[in-house]
Amino acid sequence: MITATVAVSGLIALVWIFVQFRAVLQFRRITWSVDLAPAGPDGLPSLSVVIPACNEEEHLEEALGSILAQSYPGLQIILVNDRSTDGTPAIMRRIASADSRIEVLDIDTLPRGWLGKVHALHQGLKSATGELVLFTDADVHFAPGFLAKAAAYLSARDLDHLAVGPEARTARFWQEAANNYFGGVFYLGLNIADLETPGSDAFVGVGAFNLFRRQALDRTPGLEWLRMEILDDVGLGYMLKRAGARSGFLLGFNELWLDWYPSVRGMIQGLEKNIFGGTCRFSYLRLALLTLFSLAILLGPVVALLQPVMLWPRLLAIAAAAACAYAAFHFRRRTGRRWWPMFLAPAAGLILLYTVIRSGWKCRQRGGIQWRGTFYPVEELRAGQRVRVF
Repeated sequence: MITATVAVSGLIALVWIFVQFRAVLQFRRITWSVDLAPAGPDGLPSLSVVIPACNEEEHLEEALGSILAQSYPGLQIILVNDRSTDGTPAIMRRIASADSRIEVLDIDTLPRGWLGKVHALHQGLKSATGELVLFTDADVHFAPGFLAKAAAYLSARDLDHLAVGPEARTARFWQEAANNYFGGVFYLGLNIADLETPGSDAFVGVGAFNLFRRQALDRTPGLEWLRMEILDDVGLGYMLKRAGARSGFLLGFNELWLDWYPSVRGMIQGLEKNIFGGTCRFSYLRLALLTLFSLAILLGPVVALLQPVMLWPRLLAIAAAAACAYAAFHFRRRTGRRWWPMFLAPAAGLILLYTVIRSGWKCRQRGGIQWRGTFYPVEELRAGQRVRVF
């Protein structure tokens, strides 16, 4: 039994070697926005930016300022106040009074059968007049000229949908490691590098930046189809791909960023609403299987390294650590960020596993999830779930 366990741990270390090199190859295939030439204002399609916000007074003004600073012709900005109880509505109106490009919509009540954010996007979309529409969040910052660059890239590639992965900024070590692990699982799990490959069924969506042609969305069932989808951003990409849309992806490091969560504790609490449903589809059997699988994957190389029985699993564990270091240094060269949080990202995977388990436990206790001040029963969430990520 011990020998078999050690042998399996060695094979898991071999899997880690493969995953790290695959990650490097995948990231090399993904286009980075910083590598694209700046775009001029001529020939750009009209653009409507829809920003839903619920109690975002801390981030809204600074983030919105980065959009207002964009030199994009024909820009329309729709701010949707989704039942905020803080100073968000007052900030929206103050800024809108000084800029004619901004329209403010207020939502006071939420119809039954809708998630708050999806409903806010749906209402904002009704007022959008642009050929292109961007769904983004109230805490996302844009580098000067980024909107023009993204729209020009979408047009040049003849895409219907463009998602951009933002840089999640934090000064905390384990928060950065957890961000890296989450991002790696997200990008590899959705096979983003093959998104534009003919015949590929890969799809993606990012809440920070989902840009699409209005005509492409009109060929889909619309946001009503996603009204109870907790992964609404990924769901948008999935819905567009099902309707035949051509999707693309950029990494927006240094040009698109947000403070994803201020701390590990904040991340655990913030992901409570959707990480269980997103990874396990509200199934406790899947949660149990995911827990066992994740523990084996995350701890296997450690067991292989520390066991005193067999030599080859230890050698594979050392090679796995070297592969992680190689991937971390490659990531550091590309982004300029610290390599240690990337190297220890697998350890941070335990933090995210705990987050999934906690989310599942809270969902079981409550019989559903609490999100933006509204309770959603698990039965309704299961019935309305469209995305099957894992």
